[in-house]
Amino acid sequence: MEFPDLTGEGFSAEEGNFAKQAYDAFQSQSYEGCLSHLTKLVELRPNDSRVLHNRAVAKYYLSNLTLTDDFRKALNYISQRCYSSGSHSVFMLLNQAVILARLHQHWQAIEVLEKVYQDGAGTPLQKQAWSILVELYLTTYQIDKASAMTSDDKLTDQLESGIYQFQLHQFRARLSMLQKNLKGSKREIKNLSFVDNAATHVAFLKANYEFLRGNYRKSMKLLTSASKTPLLTDAGQCLPSLYFNNLGCLHCYMGKHSLASYYFSKALHENDSALNDFPPLDKATLSGRPLAVLGVNCRQILLYNLGLQQLYAGQPLAAFASLLEAVQVFHTNPILWLRLAETSVAAYNKAQKDYIMQQRYHSDTVQTVVGSGFHQKLVVMPMEPGHLSQDGSSAAMPSPSLDFANICLRNALYLLPTYGDAPVSALPCPPLQAEAILSLRASVLANASYVSLRQGDPVCALQYSKELLEMSSLPSSLTLLGHLYTAEALVLLGESSEALQYLSLDLITNDEQQPATGDYSSANSRVILLMNIATVYCVRQEMDKARKALQQACVNLQRNSPLYAKAVLLSAYTELHTGNVSTAVQLLRRHQTTTQLASNAAAGGQDKKRLLNNRRVLS
Repeated sequence: MEFPDLTGEGFSAEEGNFAKQAYDAFQSQSYEGCLSHLTKLVELRPNDSRVLHNRAVAKYYLSNLTLTDDFRKALNYISQRCYSSGSHSVFMLLNQAVILARLHQHWQAIEVLEKVYQDGAGTPLQKQAWSILVELYLTTYQIDKASAMTSDDKLTDQLESGIYQFQLHQFRARLSMLQKNLKGSKREIKNLSFVDNAATHVAFLKANYEFLRGNYRKSMKLLTSASKTPLLTDAGQCLPSLYFNNLGCLHCYMGKHSLASYYFSKALHENDSALNDFPPLDKATLSGRPLAVLGVNCRQILLYNLGLQQLYAGQPLAAFASLLEAVQVFHTNPILWLRLAETSVAAYNKAQKDYIMQQRYHSDTVQTVVGSGFHQKLVVMPMEPGHLSQDGSSAAMPSPSLDFANICLRNALYLLPTYGDAPVSALPCPPLQAEAILSLRASVLANASYVSLRQGDPVCALQYSKELLEMSSLPSSLTLLGHLYTAEALVLLGESSEALQYLSLDLITNDEQQPATGDYSSANSRVILLMNIATVYCVRQEMDKARKALQQACVNLQRNSPLYAKAVLLSAYTELHTGNVSTAVQLLRRHQTTTQLASNAAAGGQDKKRLLNNRRVLS
C-alpha cells in the first residue's frame, strides 16, 4: 500500500498543515490520528482525488488490511472520477495492482503495473512496481520480459543494498532455473548465501537446483533442513505446504506416485490448516482476512498435482474429484481437460472390468454352462460388454463417464491450435510451445476417437482418427492407434474393404531406438493388428483368411496375455461359422479355466472351497 505525501502541492496553509500531520501520523503507524486529520482535509477539499485516496488507504490500514471490499470500492470510485477528468494517480494504480496480485489475478495486475512502471520512472514507485512485476512475470512464465527487467543495468544499478538487491538475486536465480541455466542459477544462489535472514529462501532454491540436476535425494535433504517457520510469510506463502508440495514433486519424478499423492495430500492439509485461524470467506466478499492471507490459498494448484498422481497410481475416481475442482480455476489449460477425460475413461473402464468379473465365474472364455448331458450348452463371454448405462443424468453434469470425457476432449481441442503457431497458456504449467502443442493435440485426437467408438459413434471416431493420421511426426504408438480406430470405425460403417487398407503389417517396425516394452511393443502391436485383421475377415465371411491371421497372431501370443481369451473366442467363432461345432466346443473346453462349472453353479454357495480347489492353470 502507498500513501503519498500531499504537502507543497498548491495547498493553503491550513490544508498543508492537515496534510503534513496526516502523513506524519501514517509514517508513525498512528492510523486513527491519520484518518482524523484526513477527514478534516476532505471537508476542505471534497473533490481532490488524492485526498480521497489517502483517506481510503488510512481506513484500510486502520482495519489491519481486512476491509478489502471497502477499499476496492473506494479505489474504483476514485478511479472513475480520475478517468472522467482525464487524470490518474500512479499511487492509486499501484495499490490496485497490489490487491490484484494478492488475489492471483495476475494478468490484470501486470497490465496495471506496466503502466505504473512507465509513469513512475525515476521515482521510488518504479522500484516497487519492478519488484511486483518481475514476480508476476516469473509466475506466468513470461521469461523474456522477466529477463529484460532483471538485466536492465540502468534500473538494477539504482537498487540499493537491502530488500531490492536480495530480490534481484532471487529473481535471477529463479529465472536461470526456468531457462535451465544451472551455472547461472548456482552463481545467484551463492550471492544470496551472504544475505542475512535468507536461509529459508536459499534452502528452497538449492533444493530446486539439485532437483533440476536429477539429485533427488540431495534435494530432499535440503528441503528437510529448511526452516518451516513462520507458518505464513509476508509474501503470502505457507512454508509447510510448499515443503510437502516439493516433496510430492520429487517423488513423482522418482516414479513413486502413491507416495507423491500422500505428500500432496499433506500439502493440502497444511494449506487448509493455515487458513483455519482466519474467518471463512464466501463468494460475495473478501473482507475479514488480512490482505497477505488472501493469496495464501493454493488449493487448486495442489489439487492439480494430487489429481495427476492419483491418476498415475490407478485411482481414477479420486483423481477425477481432485482435477474437477482444479479445472474450475485453470479452465484454459488443455492438458488439464485431457487428464480429466482420461480419469473419466479410466473410471468407466474400471466399472466395465468389474462388471465383467462379476459375470464370468472365474473363466475368461465361458460365462456359464446351462443344461446337462446331451443338451448341455456353453455360454461364452461377450467380446465387449457394451455401453453401460450411466444414471440418466445429463452429459453436461460432471461425472466420470464417457459422455463427460467427450465434453472434456472437445474443450481441449478448442483450446489447441491446429498448427501450433503460437504458445498456448497452460497455467499452472509453463506455456506449451509448438512441438508440445502438436503432441498434445495428437493425444487428444486419439482419446476422442476411442471415446467416440465406445459411445457407438463411428462417424465422429472416423473424423478424429483421420485427422490424427494427417498429422506429421506421429510416434509409432499413436500411428498404430490411428489406423486401428479408423479401421474399426469403417467396419461399423459397413466399409470393411476400406478398413483392411488401414490394417497393414507394415505399420509394425523394429527401427524404434527405445526398448520395445508395454502394450505397444513390436510383439504386442503385431498381435493386436493381426487380431483386428482376423476380425475384419470374419465380418467379410472370409473364414480361411481369418483363421490364417489368427494362427499368425498366436505365434507371439502368451497364455497370460489379456488378448488370449479374445483369440480363443474368435477362433471358436470361425470354427462355428464353418460348421465345425465339435472343434469349437473342444476349443472352449480346453481353454476354460474352471471345471465342473455347471455343477458348482447349481450348488450355489454351499461348496466354495471345492470350487476353488477345482481350478486349474492352463499350461
